[in-house]
Amino acid sequence: MDIINSIKLIFISSLILLSSGCSILKSEPQLTGSIESKNLLFSFKNKDIVILAYQVNSLEEFEKDGLTYKNILKYQNYEGFKEISIEDYKKKNILDNHAYYLIVTKEGTVLQTFGFCIKDKTVYLQEDKKDDQGFTNKCHNL
Repeated sequence: MDIINSIKLIFISSLILLSSGCSILKSEPQLTGSIESKNLLFSFKNKDIVILAYQVNSLEEFEKDGLTYKNILKYQNYEGFKEISIEDYKKKNILDNHAYYLIVTKEGTVLQTFGFCIKDKTVYLQEDKKDDQGFTNKCHNL
C-alpha cells in the first residue's frame, strides 16, 4: 500500500511541476531585434530583465568536430545590461540571409535561446524553436 501511495505522490508532484513549467514557458519574455545604423540590437519587451551574457552561433556552420554549431561571438558582463548591442555586426561575420541563434543568460535564468536572421535591415526571429532546418530555409528565401 505504501508503494502505491508513493507512486501516486510522485505522479502528482510530477504533474504539478510540469504544469508550473508550462506556465513559465507561456510567460517567457519576448525578445525584439532591430538594426540601427550598422548595429544589431536585441532587447526584451520586459525592461526589468537584466542580461548577464550572450553568445551568437551559426545555425548553418559547424565547428571542426562536426557536432557543435560554429560560435560567432561571445560577450559577458556580470554587472548586467538591458540591451544587446552588436556594433558593426557585418564585420563580426553576421551575414544577411543566414540563420543564427542567440543564447542569452539572464539574471535568475540559466539560458534562453532565440533563432534569428537578417534581411534588408530587418531582424526575423524564429517562431518554431523545434524546426531549425525550416527556419534556415526561410532565411535563405527571404
